[in-house]
Amino acid sequence: MNIILKTLPAIYNKKIISLILLFNALSCIPIWEKINSLSLQDIQNRKKLKVIASYNQNTYYIYREQEMGFEYELIKLFCKEIGVELELTTTKDLDNLPFMLNSTDNDLVMGNLLVNRKKARELSYTEHLQTSRMVLVQRNKLNASKEVYINNVVQLIGKKIFLRKKSSYYAKIKSLQEELGGKIDIEVVEGDISTEELIEKVSKGEIDYTISDEPTAQISMTYYNNLDSTVVVSFPQKISWIVRRNSPELLREINKWILKIRSDGTLDKLRNKYYLSSRYVNSDNQVISYLKQSENKNNSGGRISPYDKIFQIESEKLGWDWRLLAALCYTESKFNPEAKSWAGAVGLMQLMPSTAMALGMSREEFYIPENNIKVGVRHLIWLDKYWERIKNKDERTKFVIASYNAGQGHILDARQITQFRGKNPDIWDGHVSEAILQLSSPDIYNQSYVKYGYCRGREPFNYVSNIFKKFREYKEI
Repeated sequence: MNIILKTLPAIYNKKIISLILLFNALSCIPIWEKINSLSLQDIQNRKKLKVIASYNQNTYYIYREQEMGFEYELIKLFCKEIGVELELTTTKDLDNLPFMLNSTDNDLVMGNLLVNRKKARELSYTEHLQTSRMVLVQRNKLNASKEVYINNVVQLIGKKIFLRKKSSYYAKIKSLQEELGGKIDIEVVEGDISTEELIEKVSKGEIDYTISDEPTAQISMTYYNNLDSTVVVSFPQKISWIVRRNSPELLREINKWILKIRSDGTLDKLRNKYYLSSRYVNSDNQVISYLKQSENKNNSGGRISPYDKIFQIESEKLGWDWRLLAALCYTESKFNPEAKSWAGAVGLMQLMPSTAMALGMSREEFYIPENNIKVGVRHLIWLDKYWERIKNKDERTKFVIASYNAGQGHILDARQITQFRGKNPDIWDGHVSEAILQLSSPDIYNQSYVKYGYCRGREPFNYVSNIFKKFREYKEI
C-alpha cells in the first residue's frame, strides 16, 4: 500500500480561522457539509483516504526515517481493509483540526483526540481506540522510600508535584486541591521542558512526582523500569478519530472495523507494541553472559566482542577507530546478532528492514553478523557524506551517530533550533545536543520552522553520549 504524505499549507489555517470567525454564529459545519459530500464508494473510487494528522508520540512521528505511531499504523490497516491508499496530511494547528476536516476534501482527522460530549453535537466521533486518564508518575515501591511512595490521590496533600503551567494537568491538580480539601505543593516548571523530561527526572530521583496522560506515561515506562503510574487523578476519556458528519457510510465502516480489530486481538497487539514493549537496555552483566556463550559456541571471541575482526576491517572504510564502531554496535544490540527492537530494527547494527534492503541486504541476511555490520557501515558512510558540510571530522562523527539513531531529519530540525537560538549548528555538545531535547515538547515541535515534528530527543542525546563513553572504556582494554 502506497502512502502519500503532505503538509497542510499555512494558507489553509488562515482561511479556516477566517471562516470560523465569519460563520461562528451560523453553525459553519453544516454549510461545509453541503459543499463536501462523499460516500464510501466515492472514496474507494478515488482510491485514497485523505487523513489529517498531528505530530505526537501517540499519533504520528518519524523514527529513523520511518513513519510510525499507534494511530498511524491503525489507519494504514484500515486503508488496506477498504482497498485504498493513505494520503496523510500533517498539521501543527492543533486547535482547529475538526474545522480543517470540514473545510477541505479530507475524510478523517486523527491526533490523540479526546471525545468531547459538547463537540459531539457537530462532530462525528468513531468508536474509541483506547481510553486515557491523567495519572501520577512516581518511582515504584522498589525504588522509592515509604515516605515518598503514595497509594492514592489523598496522599498528594502536602506533597510537591512538578508540572508545566501550560499543560492541562496544571488546571486538574488545582481543582483536585479543592476536591480534596487540602493543599498540594505545585511547583511550576517554566520554559520548554516536556512531560517526558519531567518523567525522566522522576526516574532519576531528581523530583518525586509529576502528572501525565496515561499513554505518555506508559510509553515512558517502556524506557525506565523504576516507574509507577497506578494512581489515577481523573476519569477516563475516550480517544477517537473524527469523520465528517456527511460521511455516515465511512463512519459505519470504520466503527465496524474497530469492533473487529478489538475482538480479534489486532488492537491489543498494536497497543502492546507502542505502550508496553520494553525499550530499556539490558545490563552489562547480561551482555557479558551472552558473550561468554557466544565465545564457547564459535571460539571467535575478541578483546571486546566475537566480532572484533569484522569491526577492524569495516571501520577502515569509514575512517573510524574500530572500537568506536564496536561501541555503536554494543549500544544498538549488546552484540546480540538476533536482536529485534520494538520498532522492527534487526541484527547487530539494528538496521530498519527498509534501510537494510535499500542498501542491498536481503531479508535472509538480516541476522548474519558480518553482513549486518557491513550494511550498517554502508549506512554510516552514506550519513558521513550527508553531513560533509560539517568540516570538523570529530564533530561530523557525532552528527553521523545521532542521525543513525534518530534519522537525519530530526537532526536538521535541531540544527535549525540551534541557529534560531544563536548557537553553533555545527557543534553537537552543548549546542545541537541541547536543541534536540526540545523536540519532545509540543511548544517546540509544532513551531513552523520544525519540519519533521515530534522526536523523543533524550534518545539521540543519550545515544551519542553513551557511545563515546563506551568508546573510552574500550580504549582502556
